[in-house]
Amino acid sequence: MDIRPAANASCKAPRCLTPSPPNPGDFGPTGCIGSMTVETCETQGSCWDALLGALFSQSEPRDSEHTNDHEESKVHKKGIRLGARYPRRLYIRPRYVVAILPTDEAGDTGIRLWNRCAPGPSALCPASAHLTRRRLGREAIPLIHTSIKHQISHFGKCACYTPASFPPYSEPTQTTPATPALWVFCNPQAAAPLAFPIIMPTDFGFETEGLAVAAAFPSSIKDRTILITGANRKGIGYSTAESFASQSPKTLILAGRSTEKLQECIDDLKSVYPTVDYRPLKVDLSSQQSVRAAANEVLSWTDMPTIDIVINNAGIMNIPTRTITADGVELTMATNHVGHFLLTNLILPKVIAAAADKTSPKGTVRIVNLASAGVAVTGVRFSDLTYEKPASEMPKPDEYPNIAMMQAFDLPVDDSTTYFPTIAYGASKTAAVLFSVALNDKLYDRYGILSFAVNPGEIRTELGRNTEPQLLSTMLAKAAAHGMKWKTQQQGCSTSVRAAVDPSLGLPAEDGMGAFMSDCRPKPAPEYATKKELASKLWDVSEAWTGEKFDW
Repeated sequence: MDIRPAANASCKAPRCLTPSPPNPGDFGPTGCIGSMTVETCETQGSCWDALLGALFSQSEPRDSEHTNDHEESKVHKKGIRLGARYPRRLYIRPRYVVAILPTDEAGDTGIRLWNRCAPGPSALCPASAHLTRRRLGREAIPLIHTSIKHQISHFGKCACYTPASFPPYSEPTQTTPATPALWVFCNPQAAAPLAFPIIMPTDFGFETEGLAVAAAFPSSIKDRTILITGANRKGIGYSTAESFASQSPKTLILAGRSTEKLQECIDDLKSVYPTVDYRPLKVDLSSQQSVRAAANEVLSWTDMPTIDIVINNAGIMNIPTRTITADGVELTMATNHVGHFLLTNLILPKVIAAAADKTSPKGTVRIVNLASAGVAVTGVRFSDLTYEKPASEMPKPDEYPNIAMMQAFDLPVDDSTTYFPTIAYGASKTAAVLFSVALNDKLYDRYGILSFAVNPGEIRTELGRNTEPQLLSTMLAKAAAHGMKWKTQQQGCSTSVRAAVDPSLGLPAEDGMGAFMSDCRPKPAPEYATKKELASKLWDVSEAWTGEKFDW
């Protein structure tokens, strides 16, 4: 469908949508902007240019930084969905123009978005996103129409083309499934539910999605190099990569055990965000030999001298039996902590090089470690790293597991328990927080590198694939009874994304508050997860595990 009016048609004057004309300054030099019938305006005529001129007279002039960021606007495909869901929390940048129009004879509603390429009339890029009702979801369309109606009635600042036989805010009916009109919103408040949504920092919480966080801090992502471990299409590693890709990073390094799964992620991301440089990195974090090979590959990339953000996302849980790797480390700890400890330290020269860039303010280069709610289960078991002793022999409070909490979920543990999957998992996630504490202590003052550990929340991924089905069913039922709520993958990745890019986040306080984040906000963690002396102890143990000394 051609969105411009028919050629060789005469032009009618605009009419106002509001009962009385608004202040002339509200709409720029042409005064009131209303609707003009499609049939009566020229394709390239003065009506079209006058309308666009009025639209852009309200917008801030574009600066050179954004002149050619057409690709950036592809995030709108996700933005529309977010906007329909959270219309009161969102706003847009004024350089974007939004349109809603029918896409077929059945009256299906579609959405197109344009990115303004330069100041002035007619300065639109080609349509950068197009969604049909089917792709938006059935529930989104009524929300969109209701929002349009509300915004027009309250602000009167909507400009549109529409056939004269339909009011510009008509509701879909059986005979008119969707309004057969082209809507162009010129007021940021009117367009807010639909275009380029940004959830403000005060609104970050449980329901926040990674795409929304990324959209809030585009300059913290654009042209940067980011490494993410655990990039699996069915996990939050993919959603994390998707969120970053939406804001035009220079390079995304996706690390994982399966070359096929990595390529699947890259193919899916490239289909939406083709300008990003994607690099697969095969690594098995449970094997130090594999980690060293992966690190050497990264260091060999001479065309990539720096890494700005590292997301240590990969993880395993609920390994049913005590398993010691070839490197002498319990498997859960080896994968969730030791592999990340070694990989991070081996590639750290490129991270330090990024921090040395004088154009990057202190704290903008970051390392994010994935923890979980498992930090509440236990501290790191320094007295028995291979789980050969009963829980009763572990020192309290730093190493003794929270037996009562696990029993509340009907887990078969008591003081006589030696190895138990939940305990091993909890210890590995506490290690993630202590790793961030140690990184801040060693790297922030000298290099300006900042680290956070994050709890993504409860998400249905493949992470629990090793859990016995009956036990998993019991655990989930108990968790639901205790008020646990599931997150989507996009909600699950949001805390990682914010920890990586929000410039308002700074060095954690002396008591450790701020080292740990959950539900997209800083949250307190157990003292055994934030003590500097325990963080230093874990660093020493990790060096012993890897046979390397890392003095930064």
